[in-house]
Amino acid sequence: MNWIDKLRKGEPFDESEQFLYYVRGDLLGKYFAVIRITWWNDENGRVEVYERCIEKREIGLIQELHYIVRNALHHGDDVSIICAEDPYYLGINPECMDIDGT
Repeated sequence: MNWIDKLRKGEPFDESEQFLYYVRGDLLGKYFAVIRITWWNDENGRVEVYERCIEKREIGLIQELHYIVRNALHHGDDVSIICAEDPYYLGINPECMDIDGT
């Protein structure tokens, strides 16, 4: 059961638990990757969601993906990614949440 399920049921959850979820899958059209970041907002007591679609034609798309994911993880946010590329090709090691050697 993930933290969203616990929140819906009114059960307590550990906000310090963090995850990086990576799915390798084809995206239709012009997109290289879709990144969704979720976090708990203490000020208003709600779950916040940010989603960023990276287009194939963007210059520096892998660097953009690294920047977004690295910053989200350093802030303790949960990150979900869908991308057609192998995570290791992108410098992401899902087993230890290592982004490009950092």
